Order: sequence, then C-alpha cells, then structure tokens
Amino acid sequence: MSLTADLHEAHETAASHNAEVLRLQSAHDATQTDLVRREAKEASWSVLRSELTRQAKYTRTHHLEAACAHTTAELSALCERHMAIEVIRE
Repeated sequence: MSLTADLHEAHETAASHNAEVLRLQSAHDATQTDLVRREAKEASWSVLRSELTRQAKYTRTHHLEAACAHTTAELSALCERHMAIEVIRE
C-alpha cells in the first residue's frame, strides 16, 4: 500500500471513531438529562409526601381535639344532671 492509501484509510478510521464518540456522547448526555429529571421529580415528590403527611397529622389531631372537647362537654352535662338527681333524691 502506498502512503496516500494508508493516510486515507487512517482518516476514514478516525472519522468513524469520531462519529462513534459523538454517538456515545449524545447517548451519555441523554442519560444524564433523564437522571437529572428523575432526581428533580423525586425531590418534588419527597416535598409533596412530607407536606401531605404533615397535613394528615394536623387533620387527625384536629379531629381528635374536637372529639375530646365534645366528649368533655357531654361528660360535664351528665355530671350536672347526676348532681341534680342526687339533690332531688335527698
């Protein structure tokens, strides 16, 4: 083979390798973009889960406090009735 043919073959090989490097770099960039997107989405869901958990806890606590207040009021009314009945009996 002549030097010109060798040089031409080396240029073709280099161009082929360069195309493969560009293809791999593009695939890597796409994978990185997907990874960053997925991490951002997970962080967003994490904040949402945390907020929903906080709100659920608040709601449960609020309902329990309301039920406790209602029950305490009923108990007070029943105690007053009981005392009134005891006074009448005497």
